[in-house]
Amino acid sequence: ADYLNTRSAQKFNFVRMFSSGYWSTNVNPGVAAADAWAWGGTASSPNYDQFNLQFFHRLEAILGELKTKGMYAEILIFNYYSKPFTDPTIWTTARQDRWAQYLIARLASDTTVFLWTVTNEYDTYPDGIYTHTTSDDTWAKNMGTLFHNEDPHKHPTTVHSMSTAP
Repeated sequence: ADYLNTRSAQKFNFVRMFSSGYWSTNVNPGVAAADAWAWGGTASSPNYDQFNLQFFHRLEAILGELKTKGMYAEILIFNYYSKPFTDPTIWTTARQDRWAQYLIARLASDTTVFLWTVTNEYDTYPDGIYTHTTSDDTWAKNMGTLFHNEDPHKHPTTVHSMSTAP
């Protein structure tokens, strides 16, 4: 709440937020571990085939706080700086697509959501190394298409590149 109050007082009208949150209570002081973990199980014993409804209730509460302040959210879907996204042995195409589809189904109707960002630095996918390949571009286009096709509210969708490649 302090962060949003500060940004609102500074006349900011949107925030960027990772849809997966940060599970570490070091990053989220005062937040229960279950509120900071997006998947089933725990961070030490995860179940990436289930979603943690408690986490999503908290995320929706944050979106509600933004709404009361006249602010909006840019939702970053994939976080290629942390697990499970950085581990291709865990983060399968099926889990990736299910995650994206769940977020769209859960959040697209919220009027506080104004923009989907597929990911920051998409050209680190899938191995976390900053390189740029044609397969990165293909992946980003495929994810953009998925959002375009699945989002009934047609929010703008973007992706952020790390590389300087054309």
